[in-house]
Amino acid sequence: MAQSRHRRRDNNNSNNAEGGMSMMLHELIEVRETSTAGVFDALVDITDIQGRRYVTSYGVVPGDTHGLGPAIREAVEDWIEAGNAPTPYVPPTPEEIRASLPPLSARQLRLGLIANG
Repeated sequence: MAQSRHRRRDNNNSNNAEGGMSMMLHELIEVRETSTAGVFDALVDITDIQGRRYVTSYGVVPGDTHGLGPAIREAVEDWIEAGNAPTPYVPPTPEEIRASLPPLSARQLRLGLIANG
């Protein structure tokens, strides 16, 4: 895993009406490439608009102006400019794709075969 870089950012445009809680990016943990150029998957430590703090995966796309998107995009760009390389994208193997599919009952399999000729 690439080196961690601490990043703390407030997003003042994301206050809620009840208590003025704002979303916050606490840390950018890891950046991974995706199959699409310029789009990254970032593992981040954030506080959401309801005040809950957790680590999550965040899709970073160009032009994202919603919520923490701009702050996370800037953190990813700074992270890459600091000499860190994103984890390269590796497409899933056929076995991994198959394992990720939900199991089918015998009835579902028969209905699928009938529907598709």
